[in-house]
Amino acid sequence: MKAVATTVCLVVLSLFACVRGTAWSGENRALAAQVEALRTQYESLLKFRDFSSFSKRMQAIRDLGNVRCPASRDLLVRIADKAKLIDDQVVAIISVGPQLDTKCAKKLGTIVGRRPTDVLVEVLGESYAQIEDKSALTWLATEALEGRRSTVEAALSAQYVHGDARAVQRVRDVYARYAPHKKHVAIAYAAVRALGSIGGQRVRPYILRAAGHADWRIRLACADVLARQKPFDEVNIAPTLTKLLNDDEQVVRQAAAQGIGLAKLAEMVPEVAALLVEPNTRTRAVAHEVLRSISGKDIGFDPEDWINWWNNRSAEVALPKGSSSVATYYGVGVNSDRLLFIVDLSGSMAFPWGQDDTRIVVARDELTRVLKRLPPRKSGPERLGPPPLFNLIVFSDKVKAWRKGETEATGESVDQALQWVSKNFEAPRGGTYMHAALEKAFRENPRIDTIFLLTDGLATDGTPIVPEAILASVNIWNRYRRVVIHTVALTLEELDKTGQPKRDLAEIKKFMRQVATVTGGESRVVTKPPRKR
Repeated sequence: MKAVATTVCLVVLSLFACVRGTAWSGENRALAAQVEALRTQYESLLKFRDFSSFSKRMQAIRDLGNVRCPASRDLLVRIADKAKLIDDQVVAIISVGPQLDTKCAKKLGTIVGRRPTDVLVEVLGESYAQIEDKSALTWLATEALEGRRSTVEAALSAQYVHGDARAVQRVRDVYARYAPHKKHVAIAYAAVRALGSIGGQRVRPYILRAAGHADWRIRLACADVLARQKPFDEVNIAPTLTKLLNDDEQVVRQAAAQGIGLAKLAEMVPEVAALLVEPNTRTRAVAHEVLRSISGKDIGFDPEDWINWWNNRSAEVALPKGSSSVATYYGVGVNSDRLLFIVDLSGSMAFPWGQDDTRIVVARDELTRVLKRLPPRKSGPERLGPPPLFNLIVFSDKVKAWRKGETEATGESVDQALQWVSKNFEAPRGGTYMHAALEKAFRENPRIDTIFLLTDGLATDGTPIVPEAILASVNIWNRYRRVVIHTVALTLEELDKTGQPKRDLAEIKKFMRQVATVTGGESRVVTKPPRKR
């Protein structure tokens, strides 16, 4: 990993020299001893530049968050303020969330406001979403929504979790102030989602009006929250949902359908069924899953079959059996025609897999198998449109893409991709630049709607490295894109001789599960090679 600058160490060391002796006066002795031990550990690790020491340093910050006392809270806020590396800042800001009182919540807002990067604003919102202190929650619903822009955005993000009715008027004021300005769409978007989470008659008219906004990103926020408004209103909500299901933007149509599924709005079955004839595979898959969740049945991809079921749902009628022949990747259905595969080629991928092949051979064989199934078939509900789009990215201490941007999956292009895989999967080496790989995926592939991410370990290099910061970046890149990320942790459960302690295995699985969850994907932990077909 990149060296920790000596100046960083000196700055933070001087910080703790000032804190020492005063941070824990009046604290319970046991808690004070824990905080002192973690402070000492953190300080001692600053002078080391290896990845193992970095990981221990980050864990010391996380452990501080588990020591619930003013001393640990104040120390975490100081780390967020004085640390020069974004990893330390991110972990400190998130870890302190449950302990924040009003004073420290304001202080964090000031710290982030001095250098309001997208990642720091994102994690500030995550920290505020964890607030438990009653006075701090009052501040979050009132004064925080009238402060500097970064604090307002973070407070709105937190209200999507808290749904505090005391915030209604101020959130409406924020929306009215920022919605007309395209450069502030992120704040207007967050305001609509906050209003939707709060709910009630006072917010409903604002959400309904926002559903007709000229900016599709604000309509997207409405699609996220409109279906959950209670009670369901066939005069206002149903027609507005129908408009969102027919929006010009595909992600708005998908979000509206998903909202209907979460709210179990059976009244909207015919409207959702109409999406089954869309040319986009992902949209059809979303509609199909929503219909299954509402009905408890799988009737397939023909909208007429679903409408027939809806019209005769009280009668015993014979239902067609749903069927699907989509390709799978480590057991996850490839329900998209805009695909990107990201594969880890770091040095650990050369490790042997028990008595079988190395990890990279297993990864290569499974990718080869699924690529051969990409060209469109002549029939079947999963392939109604043009050929799929796809791309490949591999990463170690460098990130390399097969093509700069998506390519149509024709017989010729798939053959070229297979040759590229065969050549580039020969000699894994180097570290794990996961953030850079995901950043390249989002930046250079604007039409992709589904990513498969395969790795055998956490990030070990690049900036940032910590899972919390990578996850925050994914949330930022994916705020409006709504790319589904399916994750595959290619690892061995029981063999420590691979070089990965069991604790690391648990952390890998947790991180991969989080990435999949926040993007609507599936997560797989692969402990033995897939059966060869």
